[in-house]
Amino acid sequence: MKWFGYNSGENWTNAFVTFDEHEPDNGFRFITPHILDNNNSDRLWTGGNYIWRTNDKGQNWARASEAMSEGSSITAFGIANGDSDNVLVGTSRGFIVHNQDAGQTDSETQWHPSQPVVGNVSFNNETGAVSLGSIKGEHGNMTFTIVADDGQAKNDTVSQNISVTVEKKKSNGGTFGFLLIALASLFSRRLKK
Repeated sequence: MKWFGYNSGENWTNAFVTFDEHEPDNGFRFITPHILDNNNSDRLWTGGNYIWRTNDKGQNWARASEAMSEGSSITAFGIANGDSDNVLVGTSRGFIVHNQDAGQTDSETQWHPSQPVVGNVSFNNETGAVSLGSIKGEHGNMTFTIVADDGQAKNDTVSQNISVTVEKKKSNGGTFGFLLIALASLFSRRLKK
């Protein structure tokens, strides 16, 4: 049995619910990701092969998407501070799907995927814009892309911090990972100007 607490845990309600009986597991993982919306304490997101949303503290659930692409299941959620409709979802196949009108989505809504190489996706807490920082290294060739909230690549400076995940690899006898970290640091400084 699942319980949903509100009013700082003073009140609890039974949030057990069954999803579509025609698809027994709906791709739900053993440990199913979920997120409570910090902007709206009535809203909770969860999912398997589909994204599910409740707007009434778990009393009623609605499917908020078509099936995830390529048979993937949901592994992570992110919600922009100050904007409950701006939602990111990570999938088991490495895709990220985004919807800026997520509170209005239904079972026929298709969330379009993108697949970063190596990166960190986050929201700008002031503007709600999506930031994607990625670095890919192949024999010293580096790419760094910032994707703005309009989905277009930006090369100009931004006034936010972007963290970058890098992998440590050996290349030509040296430690390639340290080179990536140094270059990421230079990019970060350039972006903060």
